[in-house]
Parts: sequence; structure tokens; C-alpha cells
Amino acid sequence: MCDIGFYRFCLIGFLFFNLQVFGSIPQINDEEELARILAKKKAGDVYQTELLYKIVRSNLVITKPYLNDPDPKIRFWITTALANSKQPDAIPLLLLKLQDDEGNTRRSAIIGLTLFPRDVLFKRCTAESIEAIYRHACRWEDRCDDAFKIVGDWGDAAWIPRLREQKDKAAHALILKETSPHPPHNVFYAPAIVQACWMAMVKLGDAEATDQLRLMAFTPEILPRVFAIKCLEYLKREAWTDTLIPLLDDERDALNIAPRPGVFYHRICDLALIAMIRIYGIESEISFQVVDFGPVRYSREQIAEVLRIIRSKQSD
Repeated sequence: MCDIGFYRFCLIGFLFFNLQVFGSIPQINDEEELARILAKKKAGDVYQTELLYKIVRSNLVITKPYLNDPDPKIRFWITTALANSKQPDAIPLLLLKLQDDEGNTRRSAIIGLTLFPRDVLFKRCTAESIEAIYRHACRWEDRCDDAFKIVGDWGDAAWIPRLREQKDKAAHALILKETSPHPPHNVFYAPAIVQACWMAMVKLGDAEATDQLRLMAFTPEILPRVFAIKCLEYLKREAWTDTLIPLLDDERDALNIAPRPGVFYHRICDLALIAMIRIYGIESEISFQVVDFGPVRYSREQIAEVLRIIRSKQSD
């Protein structure tokens, strides 16, 4: 009996040992494979990118040794792979890379964070995380407007004064652009910052920003109307429908987004219609396709169709 018990003990020990050893093999292989992929990319092999995304998506942990790699290209590739993974576990790592020394890496990090639905993102965020996102937004870099919107979506009204400060700073930069021989170097981002901070303030319930938004929607100037429409589309509040309906009669050209100067694709009424479709989420219910960019102008019949669908929803 003692011999049988001893053999059982040895067998269990042997199995446990093998489980520990062989269970770690995939981790070791992934680490070695990632090192090989990065070495080949550094050597100029462009075909390694998809392999990099695939291995990072399957095992985020192996990226940690490279997050602070002295080579900026490595940090950029790893951050981009984390962003493309769309794995919630990548969120803390992307938040960390918002503080990277390289602008391209920071850009990949904020793009990765914006890919997550807000409820998924905020489950992995703390007040300190939002502070980090705000500090990144204040750099006035590419996609900084998305960072300001995340701050607004967080839902803490305590952010309103700091958002107003950035909005006013950006508005002042636009004035300097026209009046000063030496405007701020990053004034290019100022219009998007003004809009994003305004959106965030309205979403957080700032009464002054909300009243000004209503006034802009009814001002006769084109740019304030366009600004108001884009804000309302972002806010997605059905209560603002009455503000948008009068703009469906404004057939003036709104945005020069065509490839040739002086050729306009969208009118104010087109933008207002798109905003209403998005607010009510009825893209699958209409008989035509919504096109954000392209030579599309919506007919009065299409506008009437959207209004019929919206009114039927309001009456339900």
C-alpha cells in the first residue's frame, strides 16, 4: 500500500511539473516570436506588421518590456499594435503611452482609446486616467479634440472650468492667427479644440455654453450654423430636433470639402438632415445612404421621408 501511495505521489508530482513547464512554453514562444518580428521590422520587412498585430492581440502581456524601449520606432509599433488589438486590457497600457516622448506614439495611444465604446473605456479608467487624457489634450496635437470629448463624456461637471479655459485659449489663438505675425505654432488645431470643448461643456450641462449653442444655430452666418449642427449631432439629444428642423430650409453651401476650390458638396440643410438621422439612429430605416463626404445633395423628398420617420417615432 505504501508503494502504491508513493507511486501516486510521484505521478501527481510529475504531471504537475510538466504542466508548469509546458504550460509556459506558449508564453516563451510568443516573447521570442515578438522579438523576431520587431527585429525584422527594424530591418525593413514591411510584411511583419500584420504578424505583429496578430501576436499582440493574442497576448498583450508580452508587450510590456517594449513600452519604454529606447528605440522610438519600437514604442510606436507596440503602441499601434495595442491600439489595433481593441482589447480592454490594453487600455491601461495606452493610457501610459499618452506620456511618451514621441508625438506619433501619443497619437496612436489616443486613437486606440477612442476606438473603445465609452462604457468599455470608462470601466478601466479612474479620475487620474481622465486627468492624463486631459493633459494629453492640452498638448494641442493631432486628435486632441477627441481627447477633450472623452473628458466631457466622463460626466464630471467639475471639468467645465478647465474645458472653458482651453476653449477660450483656442479662440484667442484664432484671433492671433489673423492679427499677429507670430501666431501659436499649433493654431491649426484651434478650431477643432473650440468645438470639442464646447461640445463637452454642453454635455456636462453648462448653461452658458448651451444657450450660446442655441443662438449659433439661428444666427444668419454660415460657420456658426455649421458649428452648432456638428455639436448637436455629437450630443445626440432628441430634444434638440426643433432647433434643427428650421435649418432644413437653408440651402446655402456649408463646407468646402471637395477636391477643387469653390466646389461645395454639402449644404447646411444636408448637414442638418445627417445630424437628425444620426440623433434618432434611423440610418437603417431610410431608403437612401448617408454620405459624409462626396457629391451628395439630399432632395426635398428625402428630407420629407426623414421627417415622417422622426414624427412617427415621436408619436409612439
